[in-house]
Amino acid sequence: MRRHQQGLSIVELMVGMAIGLVIVAAALFALTHHLRTNQSLLIEARLMQDLRTASDLIARDLRRAGPLTQPAGGVRF
Repeated sequence: MRRHQQGLSIVELMVGMAIGLVIVAAALFALTHHLRTNQSLLIEARLMQDLRTASDLIARDLRRAGPLTQPAGGVRF
């Protein structure tokens, strides 16, 4: 081999590609994990908002209902 040869050998190129592939795979795994976690948090937030809305509607209806009265001479429950 020449002493002042420029460039990479095939082994060096393959090792570099393997290392790059591992890095890309790890980044892809982290991204998919982040997206799944984000999706579950969005679903949970939407559920909490729906529960809050339902609770507010029930509270409003109860405030509007007024007191219960017994009918005169009626049946007691």
